[in-house]
Amino acid sequence: MGRLGKSKLDIDKIKELYFTGKNDVEISKILEYPKSSVTYVRRNILKLPIVLESISLNKEQEEILIGTLLGDSYIGYTHSKCHYPNLTFSHCKKQFIYASTKFNKLGAIMSSIKERQYRTEAVIRGKKCKVQPVIYAIGHNCKCLIPFRELFYNSNGHKIIPIEYLKEHFTEQSLAYLYMDDGCKNQKSYNLNLQCFEREELEEFALLLKRKFDLDFIVKKDKTMYLRYNSINKFECLIKPYITEDMQYKIH
Repeated sequence: MGRLGKSKLDIDKIKELYFTGKNDVEISKILEYPKSSVTYVRRNILKLPIVLESISLNKEQEEILIGTLLGDSYIGYTHSKCHYPNLTFSHCKKQFIYASTKFNKLGAIMSSIKERQYRTEAVIRGKKCKVQPVIYAIGHNCKCLIPFRELFYNSNGHKIIPIEYLKEHFTEQSLAYLYMDDGCKNQKSYNLNLQCFEREELEEFALLLKRKFDLDFIVKKDKTMYLRYNSINKFECLIKPYITEDMQYKIH
C-alpha cells in the first residue's frame, strides 16, 4: 500500500472523489497519497472498478489527441472482447521529454510509460541483430475514445483523415503535435510525412491547412506534404509555443 497505512488514509474521501469521476492518479494528487495506496483502497477495500466510463477529455487533450492520431499514435481494441479502445504510442529514447509530455497532458486515459527494447527490421532481413531502446506508452481502455476510433479509422481498420471533423476541431496545437510526431525540417522548409494516407485525403488536408491557417502545402509525388517557402514564418509562429525541449531540433 505504499508508505501510508490504512489507518492514515481517508477512505471515505477516496470514495467521495471516486464517485465524482476522479481516477486513481487524480485522487492521489488531490489527497497527496501514493497512487499505489489509492489503487489498493479502491480495488481491495472499496471493491470499486477502475474509472473508465466516466473519463472524459478536455479541449487541450482533444487537440493533442487529434494531432497525434494524424501522426504516429494508434487507437485500437486490445482484443475482441474489449468494450472500449485504448491509445498507444512510442518514440525513440532521445524524444523522452516529448513522449512524457504527451503522456502527462493526456492524463487519465493513459496508464503507463516505460522504456522497451525494440528489434529493427535488420533481423528480418538476415542482418546483424540491432536493438534500440524506445519509449512506449499505453493507455486505459476508455469509452471516450470510441468516437475517435470511429472518426480516424475506416471499417477495415485503416487510418483516415476525417476532413469534416477537422474543419472545426483541428487547431494550432493539433498541428504542432502532428509535426512533432510526423514532421521534419528539410534544407529550405518543412515536411509533413503522412504517406500512410491516400493522395486525395492529403490534397483535402492541404486545402484545410490553407483555409484555417493560410499555410501553403503541396503534396509531392511521394505523398510528402511540403510547405512552401512563403509560409515558413507563419508555420513557425503557430507551432513554436507547443514544441518541447527535445523537439527543438525540428525547427532550428
